[in-house]
Amino acid sequence: MNLREDHVVEVINGWIGGLFAPKHLDETVATLVGDQSCALMLDVAGLEEVKARRADAEARLRRYQEAIGAT
Repeated sequence: MNLREDHVVEVINGWIGGLFAPKHLDETVATLVGDQSCALMLDVAGLEEVKARRADAEARLRRYQEAIGAT
């Protein structure tokens, strides 16, 4: 399904403009800041998983190298 830009751009621009209208600005900013902190929490959780996977890979690599060196 194709949606022509000229059919929606005015509506979308009005909606975005409304989000940043003075009466909605505090709520919009709070929502944006809240989303960023959530994204940061996900990044930290993802980083911890990556660190754990790296530590596991390095441990396995050391064991393989020791096994090769023992032969």
